[in-house]
Amino acid sequence: MSDAPQGRRVPAWAFAATFVGVAVLAGAVGWLVGNARPAPVVVAATTPTSTVDASTTATTVTSTTVLTTVTVEATKTPTATTVTNACRFTEVTWPASGPFRITVDYVQVVYGKAAAKAATAAGKPSPPPYGYFIMDSSPKLRTFSVPKTLKVTLLEWSGTGYSKTKVSMEYFSAIMPGAAKPQDDYAEAYYWVTVQNGKTVTKIEQIPLPGGPDGWRVDGSW
Repeated sequence: MSDAPQGRRVPAWAFAATFVGVAVLAGAVGWLVGNARPAPVVVAATTPTSTVDASTTATTVTSTTVLTTVTVEATKTPTATTVTNACRFTEVTWPASGPFRITVDYVQVVYGKAAAKAATAAGKPSPPPYGYFIMDSSPKLRTFSVPKTLKVTLLEWSGTGYSKTKVSMEYFSAIMPGAAKPQDDYAEAYYWVTVQNGKTVTKIEQIPLPGGPDGWRVDGSW
């Protein structure tokens, strides 16, 4: 019986080297898997941040605007109404108690071409003497209160011009229409009267008209 041929035996050191190589490769793969980091998602992080900032800013601006508007309306103060008109006095009274009371007739004083036109329309000499005309288009009378402390500005005619003087309401009431002895130079004159809020007189000042006392009598319009 003949012996069968036998294969060559692999040396033991080759098995050992192969085992070590496999172990090293497996360890390297495990390390790479364990330490790998995902790449940052830039788009997803940036978009929400911009949206939140824009929303916060818009809300702040809207709130501030509303609060400012409310504050301005709440602190708004009405302005007093002051009106000045030309007039002639029909009466000045001084009650036993309370302020003085004046009754006036509003008029309109016009000059130059307007005066000539108004005089013609009224059937008066045109152009009018001294170059002005006084129109009284309404017979309505108005009565106002005057503080006792008010000073009235009167004009004194010197022949060439006017000079101003201030008098008390007590003196003024004694020389105006309705008084026992009115002074024609003042009782028949015209005045600027300033009224506040349609009730109280804050200023009375005689209107300077050309021609002195005679000047405000010759036009015949009143």
